[in-house]
Amino acid sequence: MKALVNKNKMDAQGSENRSDRNSGRRSGHCAQAERGVKDARTSRPNWGGGPGSGSRRPGNRREEAEKKPAQPRDWGKVALKVVALGLLAAWGALWSRFFVLQLIEGPEYAARARGPHITAETIHGKRGSILDRNGNVLATTIESYSLSARPSEIDDLRGTCDFLAKVLNSSSEKLQRSLQDKRGFTWVARQISDRDARIILTADRPGLYLQKEYERVYPYKHLAGQLLGFVGIDNKGLDGLEAAFEERLSGQELRKIVQRDGHGARLYLDGREEADDLSGQDLRLSIDVQIQYFAESALARTVRENDAAWGGCLVVDVPSGDILAWAQYPFFNPNAYNRHSESVRRNRLALDALEQGSTVKPFVVAAGLQEKKITREQIFFCENGKWQIYKHVVKDTRPHGNLSVEQILRYSSNIGAGKIGLTLGAPAYGGYLHSLGFGRRTGLPLLAESPGILRSPAKWPENDLIAASFGQSFSATGLQMAQAYLVLAGGGRERPLQLVMDQATRRPAAARQIFRPEVNAEVLSMLKSVVQSDDGGGRQARIAGLEIGGKTGTAQKADKGIYGEKRTASFVGMVPAEKPRYLVLVIVDEPKKSVYGASVAAPAFREVLRDTLAYNSLSPEEAATMFAGGSRGSDVSGDAFDILSLDLASYAQARAKQDADSKTMARLGRTAQAGSGPGSGAGAEPGSSLRLPVQSSAEPRTDLAELVPDVRGMSVRGAVELFAHKGIMPVLQGQGGTVVRQSPPPGSEWPEQSEQPGVEYVLWLEENVL
Repeated sequence: MKALVNKNKMDAQGSENRSDRNSGRRSGHCAQAERGVKDARTSRPNWGGGPGSGSRRPGNRREEAEKKPAQPRDWGKVALKVVALGLLAAWGALWSRFFVLQLIEGPEYAARARGPHITAETIHGKRGSILDRNGNVLATTIESYSLSARPSEIDDLRGTCDFLAKVLNSSSEKLQRSLQDKRGFTWVARQISDRDARIILTADRPGLYLQKEYERVYPYKHLAGQLLGFVGIDNKGLDGLEAAFEERLSGQELRKIVQRDGHGARLYLDGREEADDLSGQDLRLSIDVQIQYFAESALARTVRENDAAWGGCLVVDVPSGDILAWAQYPFFNPNAYNRHSESVRRNRLALDALEQGSTVKPFVVAAGLQEKKITREQIFFCENGKWQIYKHVVKDTRPHGNLSVEQILRYSSNIGAGKIGLTLGAPAYGGYLHSLGFGRRTGLPLLAESPGILRSPAKWPENDLIAASFGQSFSATGLQMAQAYLVLAGGGRERPLQLVMDQATRRPAAARQIFRPEVNAEVLSMLKSVVQSDDGGGRQARIAGLEIGGKTGTAQKADKGIYGEKRTASFVGMVPAEKPRYLVLVIVDEPKKSVYGASVAAPAFREVLRDTLAYNSLSPEEAATMFAGGSRGSDVSGDAFDILSLDLASYAQARAKQDADSKTMARLGRTAQAGSGPGSGAGAEPGSSLRLPVQSSAEPRTDLAELVPDVRGMSVRGAVELFAHKGIMPVLQGQGGTVVRQSPPPGSEWPEQSEQPGVEYVLWLEENVL
């Protein structure tokens, strides 16, 4: 109990002590508040709670705030802060965008900006020209323009197509169909004329673009067309020598960056295009355009008169082996290659292997003499024109009894030749045929060549040996026949044919002697009797005053395994007969009016040879003297003459020198009418004549009244063809497609080459229509 009383007393004393402490604190606060009011009246209030200041009460703060006068807000500072914040935010946004544009999206935008002004394009060098032996241009390259479109940029498709249809002479509906489903680049027309390019350029229609390209031009049109071949729309060789020498002729390609202005025109630091030499190399052939023209004209006339399938002619310069003419009819014009069938484009002289017939007989005779199996005077019985050998019958055109080897060749006896073949034997005869080039390609730089068909002699039955002796049962091309006859013309020594004048491309001369010189001379003497004898089979090839040797051929053609009615007529001749300078081969396939080589091919040979001599300003007598003395080499350029510059009086005079036969001269008088030359494209009509350049430099020319034409404003192609009609290839200056200036000036007389040697014809071209 006592403890409980003590506890209560202690609790009471504690409560009093706490009350005293609280009362003391309240008294202190009141005193402090009184001092604070007093200080506020005499000085700034001390809100810092420093020493002796005491604590501030919330209620007093509100009272003091209500008693303090209101201060106006400084809006300028606020605005300044807002602007500063805004600028800071904009600056940050700009730097952010700059970062995105420069580092993230920068390459893409840079490419878009360069697109219209800097582009990568492939620059093609100009294709090299093809020249004849005298530098006349057979194929050259000029600039032309092609039209392309971007259909997505065309506003009025129908109107644009109507416009193009009128300019390009095409169908508006066809143009619409080709453009309406396309959006990107597409070709509209390739290699359009300069006139059409100007009209399109002037119209300035959106979505249409003109681009410069190269176009291949053949100034002499069909001259040597099958030999030259052609190039495609992209200027790549597709056939003939154009394809065979593609690597040499084609210009180089260069990929480079080109800068353009807002109109798409190229920009260069020096104001013109870089002069990178990307052009291809020129190709000089052994062909002579004058002799080529003579061969084509005579051949075309012969094929048409005899209603034949086709004809071919080769003219060879014997000392050099140069092919001076490579003619074929029907003609092929490479300027319009897509208008001709594959049959017309075919180079048949190198690709068509035919059974050649009796033109092969000199080789079996030469082989027999070489092997000493026969002699020139040896007699063979020719069975009176019909020889039954096993199940086969061999016939001659006319019946003959006993004939010497020379007579067998002169009268072209199949039976006699067959018996010589049996005497010689298949292995020996087959070996000589192979040595002469049969059964293998000649090796000329052609795109394609047939090796012919010559089976191994070991597989020949006796009847095949007999048939091969007169040119049946094996086949050869016209080119192989010329190669074989070149051995006879060259003294019995193997000699390669040549087609290219470049020394690096010419074939080396072979040293192999196939026939002994005395054997070869005997065969040439026999061939002379074929033409020069009154009873010889080739007498229709004679030219008065000139000794000619040659052999006719009339071969049967196999059809479905049997020989039918179709024939191949041919003639191979050499002049002069015993020391040949020229070799001429004529083949006429499937003639209908007459089928014999003597009446079909021999007259064509005579015409080609006569015109070739006239081209060199030689009468037959002069030619015989020249050939005998060897005073003139193999150069047959005839630089002083022009195929289109002969008056009829000079023509008649030249013909009179060549042939005194009145009947022949009457025929020449009827056909000596104004004709056209190789550049005209018409030069082989049966009734047209050869305007031969036969007058010497001492004879006055009567055609100088003809004036140099005005070709200013014409296209390059038209101007070049016009000059080509005079046998002239002008020099082109500039890169455009239109002639703006010329020299000599229009209206002046054609300069006489003998009076002004080295005169140059120059055409200046407008730089660009774009």
